[in-house]
Order: sequence, then C-alpha cells, then structure tokens
Amino acid sequence: MRDKSSFKTHKKTTKLRTGMFSSYVTDNAKRKSLACKEISHDLSDDEDDIVIALATKKAESLSLPIGIRKPSELKWYLHLDEENGIKRYFPCRLCDASEAIYVNLEPLWDHEEVSLIQVLEYPSTKPFNGGKDRILADLSSLQPFNKNADNVWDKKIYKQYIRQRRKHKNGLVTLSESDAMAGYIFLNKILAAAQKLIEES
Repeated sequence: MRDKSSFKTHKKTTKLRTGMFSSYVTDNAKRKSLACKEISHDLSDDEDDIVIALATKKAESLSLPIGIRKPSELKWYLHLDEENGIKRYFPCRLCDASEAIYVNLEPLWDHEEVSLIQVLEYPSTKPFNGGKDRILADLSSLQPFNKNADNVWDKKIYKQYIRQRRKHKNGLVTLSESDAMAGYIFLNKILAAAQKLIEES
C-alpha cells in the first residue's frame, strides 16, 4: 500500500506535468502584462515557452486569406460601435471589388471614399454584416498596419485590440493566451506573404 508521502509526491508531479500546459491554453484574465509579454515574445521561462510553441503551431496551421496583394493594403479598421459609442480596432486587408460577391454586394460604391475590407481575426468571430468577415468601410476609418513603417504589425495597437476583445461581451474573457499570440503571428505571416509577392513581381 502506497504511503501518504508517496501519494502526495505522485500527485504533485502529475499536477506539474498536466497543469503547466493546461493553465496556459485556457483563458486567464488575471495575469498581468499578458499582451505585452505575448506580443513582444520577450519570454524567458519554460512555461511561457509552452505558450509560444502552441501559438506558433496554431498560426502555422492557418491558411492565408485569398486575395493578398501588397503590404500597403493591410490596415487597422477603427470601427465605431453604435450601441455603446466605443471605437474598436480590427486588423484587415483591402479587398478587390470582385470579392463583393462574398457578401452579396454590387461593386458600385464610391471607391474614393469607401473600400471593401476583410477582417483578419484569429480566432475568427466574423463580427460584422450578419456573420460575414467582409464589410464596406470608410477610407477615413482605415490606418496603416504600422504608421512607423516597421515590417511588423503595430504592437501597441494589437495590444489594445486584444484588450478590447477580452472586454467584449460584457467583460467576459474570449481569448486564450495562446490564441492572442497566434493572432499576432498570423498577421505577420500575412504581411510576409504580401512582401514576398511584391519582391517577386
């Protein structure tokens, strides 16, 4: 019969092996500076390495959106929520007018003032237009993916975007730590693909 000390040791070891991983793939609203740690990838301990590995695996499994053309078409969309008056950021890309077929629109809008965009969310919630990921947006509501001309999506805005997603739906946490990081890796995967297209053209 196993004595109590042996049982406690076994239980502790099992908890370390299973709990370390599960705790980092489930939602954790209380962890301080989460977005900053994830997005900067400035992590040093083994537990955070688990999050990075999982996020990278998720991002690598995602297919690139059809229609990527050039980095200058990757934008931040600042959307005004009419219900509560709050402005929210969404990463997106400018779409060709031919993509209007995906949202049952005729491409007859004023192209000098409005553009069809595709929201680039992960995990995708398709938050607009009755569950679709493409909408018409005023050009004035669109910002470059990085105003500082860096070859990565703006980390400051992404952190704000993640905070807004976590606070959405009456303050419920809606993103796991690895999902939040995977979303940023995925955006830069899209950016790299757009840059490669320009280089090869």
